[in-house]
Amino acid sequence: MSPLPWACRRRGLPARINRELSGNFALRQFAHLARYDERRRRIEMHLVSTRRQTVSIPGAGITATFDKAESIWTEACHKSLLEELEGIAHRCGFRSQAQWVDPQWPFAESLWIAG
Repeated sequence: MSPLPWACRRRGLPARINRELSGNFALRQFAHLARYDERRRRIEMHLVSTRRQTVSIPGAGITATFDKAESIWTEACHKSLLEELEGIAHRCGFRSQAQWVDPQWPFAESLWIAG
């Protein structure tokens, strides 16, 4: 089985709904849109309906109608400053065990331990 094109992978949530909940999302009738909310420091991923359409999800007992250009907010990626991460971990009930920072990109991996 060949991998899906990049744009189709961005439609993973409705594809999963189709597969697991017998939904009928027309995947190619939604476009991927990434928005950056500077005030909240987050990237929001949306799927935008390219036309007016109705989607049924029998496994969830839901039918939804989308207008053209109406979006579904599918995920958010929050951006934090390095000095904020330890405090975030603590407030969530974790302790920061280790952190690895990529010297070429503003990116860090953090290991948090519960308790």
